Amino acid sequence: PPEPTANALAAKAALECEGAKPFARSVRVIGGTKVALLSKPDVLSQPTGEYLQDGQTLDTVARMLSQRDGRMYVKFKGFTGWSSTRSRKTFAKHVLAPTSGAALEPAEFAELGEPITVDGLQAVDAEGRGLQ
Repeated sequence: PPEPTANALAAKAALECEGAKPFARSVRVIGGTKVALLSKPDVLSQPTGEYLQDGQTLDTVARMLSQRDGRMYVKFKGFTGWSSTRSRKTFAKHVLAPTSGAALEPAEFAELGEPITVDGLQAVDAEGRGLQ
């Protein structure tokens, strides 16, 4: 069977997640560590078991801004999960970068160090369990 088109993959992402928009860019994993893909564009969602490796280059098909956790998420061609452009553990750390062209996040994100709503969020580990 033929491979799905970028438009078909973006439409599937929009069905999975309200607010997802087509976004075709080439990105590179940065930060010196592997990145777990999540089942949903939400920092508290379950990992899919898929991992992106440091230095790996991928093509995105969709992106969405999560109002819940203030992160930008992208979906990749050839993978089932989503990844934030920032670390799940440290909001200020970027884990994805464009291979060329404009930033992955809207310009106003460049000014952020920690999410504005950080005081209202519960501290959790990578599996979503509350920290003491």
